[in-house]
Formats: sequence, structure tokens, C-alpha cells
Amino acid sequence: MNTKLIRSLALTILFLPFLAVSSEEERVRSLESVQEVRRDGTILLEYRFSVQANGDAIKRGPCLNFLTVYRGPGNLVLKKRISEIELFRNGEAEPFRESIGEGTHQIFCGEESVLLNPGVHEYDFRCIIDGDWKVAGGEAIGSFDVSGPFQGLPVDSARLILRFPGEIRASKFAPSVYGNTGPSPGYEVRQGGAELLVSTTSPLVKNHSFEVRAIWPAAGFASQSRWSEVLRQHPKIPITMVTALALLWILGILTVRLVKSADRRSVKTGNPATQTP
Repeated sequence: MNTKLIRSLALTILFLPFLAVSSEEERVRSLESVQEVRRDGTILLEYRFSVQANGDAIKRGPCLNFLTVYRGPGNLVLKKRISEIELFRNGEAEPFRESIGEGTHQIFCGEESVLLNPGVHEYDFRCIIDGDWKVAGGEAIGSFDVSGPFQGLPVDSARLILRFPGEIRASKFAPSVYGNTGPSPGYEVRQGGAELLVSTTSPLVKNHSFEVRAIWPAAGFASQSRWSEVLRQHPKIPITMVTALALLWILGILTVRLVKSADRRSVKTGNPATQTP
């Protein structure tokens, strides 16, 4: 057999696995979001996901994009804080970079100077994020995003595990899936005790949405109207309140003085209505 042919076949066999990997579309193979609602107004958030990377969009690792703005009391715009971040890849601690913009918080997985090897990688991301639920009529109402941080990547399967403290459970819930490739509604639900499980039933395209709106008893939970947080993010409000109170106080003093002055003038001139005939 020709030596060149043998060499070509050997090289083809050697690089065949890499060619197969690079031909696969970059995507999220599986996604599980565990969101634990806490009474202090925060959510313990964990994303367990695996990605298919081939060096196109995912070079050093995936980028998680979190939207962090919402409407608070008085229609004020507030920002969610993300803290205590942990990231693991294939069971080992993974470096990451953060970029905080106007209304966004991006997590860039991986070291900036190190390229990711093509193939499937397993990630575990954990953090604490501010909740944005509202309280009305003794009930808390909130939305829980599942696939939002992974926009731009197809998702083969996704699942939300929503947990509440103690024996509390969601009294009502409404999942919403957009971009699914199968029949509607595109999800299935299972509720057991304090856990609510919602899973997609078909893959999601690149532009997708998967969230669950839930209602649960509000007793003992911090509400969206956490005024300490409002005042921290809007420091001009206390100044405005103090200024308004000062103006009211000055106005009150001026009113009292005007009334007293009018009474003295009335006594000096002799008001006929108060004289004895």
C-alpha cells in the first residue's frame, strides 16, 4: 500500500474525534436551575449546566448574562445585587470575571488567557441574588427566570427546581416557554411538598425564554418595599424628604405668626363683633 495513503489514513483516524466535536453546534446540552426563596428577600441560586464548546462563541467558557433592574415601590428603578459567587467546571474551581453595567451583570466563565478545549464541559454556578417579588393582599408574587442568562445558545433541555422554606408551597404558578421546537405548551410540571419542578419537553432555539411566575403566602417574607434598600440606591430621597419637612415647618411657623399678628390687630382696632352693646 502507498506510504502516503497510509500516513493520510493514520492522520484522519487521529484527528477524527476532534473533527466530530468541532462539527457539533455549540449549545447548552442540559440546564438545571435551583432557586431557593429565602425570607430575607434574597434567592439562593444555582445553575448546573453542561455546554458543547468548539471554540466559536465559547472560547474560554460561556458568558452568563443577568438582568438586574426592576420596578420597586413608587415605581422606582432598583438593581438586584449578586454576591457570594462560586463557579466550578468539571468538578474543579473555575476562575471567572465580572462585568457590571447599567441593568446587567455578566459572568465570564474561565481564565481570560486560557482557551477552552473543545468538547462537553460540566459547570456549577452558585450565587445569592436579590429577589424582586411583590407583596399584596397577604400573597407574594414573583417571576423566576431559568434560561435568560443563556441567550444566544440553543438549549437541549432545561428544568427549574423552585424551593420555599419550611412547609410553604406555591399556591398558584404559571410557566411560560418561548422558542421551544416541540408542541405547546412546551413544559411539564410536578409539585411535591415545598418544591415545584418545571421541565421543558423539547429543545429551545437560540432566542428563547423560560420562566415561571408563582404566588405563595407572604407571611414572614421581606417584601419588595425594603426601604433600607430603596434609600441606599436612591440617596436623594432622604434629602428631598428633609427639605420638604423643613419647608412645611417654616410654612407652619409663618402661618402661626400671621394668625397671631391678625389677632393683635383685631384687638387694637376693636372688633365690633366682640364688643358688648
